[in-house]
Formats: sequence, C-alpha cells, structure tokens
Amino acid sequence: MKISKKEYSVALCSLALDKREHLIVRETAVAKLFKTIGEGLIEYEGRDQTKLGKNLPLTTMRNLVGIAYGVVLKKLGRTDPQTIQIFNKAIQHLSEHELKLEWESIVDGTISNIVETMLNWEGQSDTTKQDIVSIFEGLANPYFNEYKGNVPKEDLEWAHKQLKEYFQSLKSKQPAALEGKKEKPALKSGKKKALPSGR
Repeated sequence: MKISKKEYSVALCSLALDKREHLIVRETAVAKLFKTIGEGLIEYEGRDQTKLGKNLPLTTMRNLVGIAYGVVLKKLGRTDPQTIQIFNKAIQHLSEHELKLEWESIVDGTISNIVETMLNWEGQSDTTKQDIVSIFEGLANPYFNEYKGNVPKEDLEWAHKQLKEYFQSLKSKQPAALEGKKEKPALKSGKKKALPSGR
C-alpha cells in the first residue's frame, strides 16, 4: 500500500512525539521527518535536538509545527475541520520569533507533557485542573484581547518558560507543590504574575 508524503510525515511526527517510544525510535523519526520535509537543511552532528531544531529553515519549521499540531489534535480527538482550520491559520500567521518558540516547545517535550496531562485530565486533582485553566486563561486573554497577537518577545519567552517549567514539574509527580496557588497568571509586560511553578 502506497501512502502520501503527508501521511508518512504525520506517522513520523506521531512517533517523535510519543513519550512511550524508545529514545532511539523518537530521534530516528525526527531525523527522517527533517529529511522528508526540509530542503536546504544545515547538517548538524550531535544529539542535542534543541540545537538541531534551530538549524531548520523557517518554511520547514512552519511545516513541521503544522504537522506536530495536527498530531496533537488527533490525539486529543479534535479533528473536526473547523478546529484544524483555526490551527492551520494560526500557524501560518505566527511571527518568526513565535514560530521558533513553538518549535522549541515541541522539540524540548513541553507540548508532549501538556498533551499527556490533557489526556489524563480526569486523573488530575481539582486544584491542579484549576491551576491549568488559570494558566491558559491568563496567557490567552491578554494575547488575543490586549496585545492582539503582537506580544513583546520578552513576554513570549517568559510565557513559554513558565509553561515548560510548570508541566515538567507536574510530570515529575510533584502535584502537592503545585497546588494551592490562587493567583491568576496574566501575560502583561512589566506586570507578569507568577504561574504555579512547583517551587
């Protein structure tokens, strides 16, 4: 049976994002995905996937982010055309800096950690659920309403770092340290409120 290039890419991306797979399988899937989609890639000798990801041309990076989020939506059961169209449009409108941060979040495992948490939503405590809702509301509301999508680079980097640290802490089985944070986070330049960080 012959499959399309897009189907092959989606399958590779599914393997690369699957934390249950062995590291060698995930790394091989990432390498094959780069070769399948990218042209003019800069060869990188080493095992640091974050550095490898930064060598991608922007067009390739945008394609990979689109495929990765397609896989994420499939895992979450959100494959309706409207949701997919919204994500595709959003990805096409990402600035260069936003695109690089999104790709870094995919490569460093932040997106996988978030997806795993969402897939195990019922297993989370009520306080952790409320923390997660507050995090995303606190970041999304100003992003769309106050900044209209044009968030300063410093604030974007801060938000990505907060998400990475929070979901890493949550994954490392420290829910007690993460709970009880009542303050609602917000993405505001110069007035950034702390997200639950497990510290």
